[in-house]
Amino acid sequence: MGICGSSSKPVRPRLERTNPMNESSSNLLNYERKAVLYVHVTGTRGEVMQDDRLTLSLTEPSLAWAQAFQLSEDSTVWGSACVLPGLDPRGGYKACQDLGFVEVYEDVLLAGEFDGHGQEGEPVVTFCKRFAAPYLKTHIAKARAQPQQFLVGLNEDCDKALKKAVDCRASGCTAVMVLYVSGCTYFSCVGDSRAILATTAPHHNFTQPPRREDKELLDGIKIKRIVTPDISLAAEQLTQDQKPEDPDELKRIRKAGGLVMRLEDENGAKVGPYRVWKVEGMYPGIAMSRSLGDVIAQEIGVISTPVVTSHPIDPENDYFLVLGSDGIWDVMENQEVSDFVEAFRNKSPREATVPRLLEVVSPGKVTISQLLCEEARARWLSVVEAEDVLIDDISCVVLELRIVGERKRAAPKRVPAPSKDTEDVPGLDQGIRRSKTKVVDARRESTSGAMPQAVVKDPRRSSISNFDPPFKGLSG
Repeated sequence: MGICGSSSKPVRPRLERTNPMNESSSNLLNYERKAVLYVHVTGTRGEVMQDDRLTLSLTEPSLAWAQAFQLSEDSTVWGSACVLPGLDPRGGYKACQDLGFVEVYEDVLLAGEFDGHGQEGEPVVTFCKRFAAPYLKTHIAKARAQPQQFLVGLNEDCDKALKKAVDCRASGCTAVMVLYVSGCTYFSCVGDSRAILATTAPHHNFTQPPRREDKELLDGIKIKRIVTPDISLAAEQLTQDQKPEDPDELKRIRKAGGLVMRLEDENGAKVGPYRVWKVEGMYPGIAMSRSLGDVIAQEIGVISTPVVTSHPIDPENDYFLVLGSDGIWDVMENQEVSDFVEAFRNKSPREATVPRLLEVVSPGKVTISQLLCEEARARWLSVVEAEDVLIDDISCVVLELRIVGERKRAAPKRVPAPSKDTEDVPGLDQGIRRSKTKVVDARRESTSGAMPQAVVKDPRRSSISNFDPPFKGLSG
């Protein structure tokens, strides 16, 4: 694997590259099933005390397939999906809480990505995935006539049914979905899973949120693993991440009695994203303003109503869509994902029913969705070396809109608007000190007590705090 961490010991590279600063799509990337990491162990002030040598056997995909979907005589979409379960590099158990799907009924395609969190995250995403297919068939007329209302209903009805089927008081999931009907795509999103479009004619305004504390690390990885595709495509974000510090989201949460704050470490430095808390007991600490499930969070302003957007497909300029969980977006920028998929999608098989179990994964052997997940995991290994965290579940759905008779055109060059790293939003409450909120290492067990206290695992990346309170008097 390509390990690009900044360890004080020599880094053992596992990715052979002819030109690491400008990787051509003709060069093969090799992702091995074993990796050796040198993980920083830091002191109380963040200084590196030592490096632990860890040998990992990486997880195989739990789902990986590719298939062509014929929607009409002149409309074919080539779909591909993959889930790579996450991993605790130090040997602890980690349940996989990601799932992706593509469902087609007659001339309508529905695809989605779910990323679960909390102790019941796995059954939550399993339920949501199983809910989608029959819902599409039952509401096919509405999907054609009122696609945006269909997506709102799908999310809200799934949320209601989920609460009856699964204990999701402190568990839930993100959901990003796309409905493709009559030449137009409609997107719904709750949480921080995301959809992008690779196109030569960009015009949407959504922007990728700025990176936080690990910006320098991720930017360094980006430089070392840059890919240059044959065709220059622009990556357009078609969904909006729902963050509790956004003004409209913040207003709703405050009105419902919730607080929005960031954690602080022992030295008073801000740690991780803004989170939603109850005043009493300081929980649940969810890092998004919309989700499915999360009963406690919904008592204080988190909602299941999605933000819905649309995009009419331009057959001359729109090439493919990528839906992914934050296992992708935490380590890759939108444009990096677009460049990577474009560089290797024509080398990947477009027909596959089960994952291929290989000692070394490389382009041409696996689906484009699996190859993208493998690349994201290679970057996660570098993050693990630097920050000693769990490898997140990684999943995506790739929908190719054009693969035959492509004209080699380039997207117009755009100068991205400057964005600052996240700073304190004026008017928000101060961060919670560790003296009030226990922030534990990702490898340790969560705690419980008479009054629930937030136990945030990997506070920079975790979607929700992980706790096990008595839940007296809470509706379920």
